[in-house]
Amino acid sequence: MSKIRGLLNALGVLIAISFYGAANGATPDIEVGVAAKVINYVYGTPESTHQARWWRPGVDAFHNEFVVTQEASASRVVFKDKSQLSIGPISQIKLDSYVYDLNPSLSTVSISFVKGVFRFVGGRVSKENYQISTPAAKIGLRGTAFTVLILENGSE
Repeated sequence: MSKIRGLLNALGVLIAISFYGAANGATPDIEVGVAAKVINYVYGTPESTHQARWWRPGVDAFHNEFVVTQEASASRVVFKDKSQLSIGPISQIKLDSYVYDLNPSLSTVSISFVKGVFRFVGGRVSKENYQISTPAAKIGLRGTAFTVLILENGSE
């Protein structure tokens, strides 16, 4: 009988924690793609936890995640719409927003390049629904691929 009572108490605590998280506005991370390739030291910080986590091949990339590559490091993210973002060494990006719908015209992608070198190849989302930001400009897709270099001093 005491084992059953203990299980019921544990279940009650789990239910209370889940309600507490929902009441505090805690939302689960929204997976937007996957780290297809990771070389050396790359980490991301999801908005929900504000805790850095090391990336490795196969790890999920999340909506509103801040990603950093260290020296001699790089990564390639493949998004749900099959677009790809290669991130070079000593780079920083923010995966601002990503809404994927099977209808490409209803999807939107917003990414901020903070510093470093990046190569982006568009996927199934309509070109006009991509918003790429750098410290100096907003980039609209006209073709399917482009490269951006943002130096430490902010020049691009």
